[in-house]
Parts: sequence; C-alpha cells; structure tokens
Amino acid sequence: MKPIPTPGPHSRRSPRTLLSLWWKPATGVAAILLAYSLLAATALRSSRSGRSVQRPDPVGKSQRDRRDGDLSRQLASALASGKAHDTQRALRSLLPDLMDRDIVAASRLAENLEPWASREQVLFQVAREWAIRDPAAAVTWARQIPDTAESDSVLQQACISVAQSDPLQALELAGNHDSLRNLILNVLARKDPDAALGWAGKQTDAGIRDSAYAQIALGQAESSPEEAARLVAERLPPGPLQDSTALAVLHQWMRRDPEAARAWVEIFPDGSLLMRAESELSGANAYPVTE
Repeated sequence: MKPIPTPGPHSRRSPRTLLSLWWKPATGVAAILLAYSLLAATALRSSRSGRSVQRPDPVGKSQRDRRDGDLSRQLASALASGKAHDTQRALRSLLPDLMDRDIVAASRLAENLEPWASREQVLFQVAREWAIRDPAAAVTWARQIPDTAESDSVLQQACISVAQSDPLQALELAGNHDSLRNLILNVLARKDPDAALGWAGKQTDAGIRDSAYAQIALGQAESSPEEAARLVAERLPPGPLQDSTALAVLHQWMRRDPEAARAWVEIFPDGSLLMRAESELSGANAYPVTE
C-alpha cells in the first residue's frame, strides 16, 4: 500500500585526657562509673556543637514493632469483618497509617488477604503509595507476586503512579510489559509530546518503536489531531498498524474539525484505508455530533 501523505565550641577536656582516663586501671564499680563519665562527656561535647548522640533504643523499637503489629491485626480484622463501615475505616484510615509506619508490613498484609477481604484494593493502594516513595522497590515487589495476572495489575498501578510525576521513569520501570508501556506513552504524549517522541526514536526494536509512535498519535489525537495525523503519515510504515491508527485519529479529528478531517482523507491513496475513511466520514454526516 502507498504511504499516507503528510498533511550544609570546645570541650572542657581534650580527647587525649579522656582517653588517658579510660586506660587507668579500674575495676568493678569504678570502671563502670568511669565509662559512664566518658559517655557523658561525649554527650556534653556533642550538645555544645549542635549535634545529638544517637543511642540504641531497644525499648522504643520494641514498642514501635508492637504498635505496628497491633495496627496490622486491626486492619486485617476490619477487612475480614465483611461490614461496609469497617472496610471503609480500614481503607481510609488504618491502611494509610500502616503504610506511613511500615510500607513493607503493609505489602505483606496485602498479599495475605483473601480475595473477598478487599485484597485487590489494598494491593493497589499499597502499590501506588510505595511507588511514590520508592518506585524501584514498588516495582520489585509487584513483580514477585506469584499470580501473573495479579502481578501485572499491581505493576500497572505502581507504574501509573510514577507516570504522574515522571513518565519517562515509568516507561523504564514497565520494561517489556507492552500494554503498560503503551498506556504510559499515551499519558506522556498528552503531557509532553516531545519527550514521548524522543523516547520512541531511541528504540532500536522496530516493533516497539512503531507501537510507541502509534500510541503517541492516539494520545495527541484529541487535542492536536493534525499533529497526530502527521505523525501517522511520517513515522508509521504502511500496514495494519498505520491504518488502524489513522482511522482512530480521523475519528477524533472529525469531532474537532470535520472539514480539515475531510481534506486529509481526500489525499489518502487509493485502497482499503481510503474506503474505510470515507465510510467514517459518511457515518459522521449521517449522525452529526451535537455539542
């Protein structure tokens, strides 16, 4: 088929003095008191210099772990109750609280939920939130979910969340997931067409490249149908993908500017695409769109 035409103080004792004190012979209680004095001197020196001394807090950590465990149990119980108000409380309050405290614990809880206990909603909510904080970790988690269909769905939620702020990063995270990649490209085409075209142009695989150009054209069709039409004509090789993309762009163009759409169709080469395009135009005339 012929191609479509283009339309960021001082210590009282020196460190040496403190060190010599430490090495003096001392036993029993005296040694303990001496060690405590050394620690206190270090703390005093740090506080005067504006720095704090970090000390282990096993009691505090234990309390935090216990609180997180209690919250996980509350969340699981609320989701398992089957009551609408419990589910709403779990999704709107308990789950966000748990994710704030320990996103990994939230992901483990999500994976252990039964399907009827809002499993999908919790998985998706965790994926979106984790992707905002650590995109790579969220994607790694999504990919290790055993069920392939569920893994793909969670991965999609994570990547779309990333795409809202960084579509190019989302494209890299999507990897070889074709439908997800196309979805992100569509979003990127609306947000930054030049960036989308730049990404597509760097692809060495012809199939990925052509699919990318088609998705970009579809993403542009509603707001800039003429640019989308030019992309279809100039970047896509003749064939089924070009034909289907051209018709999709034409449909959007007819809604926006019927006369310009008709003028584009008039320069189509003879063949099945022209016939299908003319049929689209005839249908649009028979059933005009009213605003």
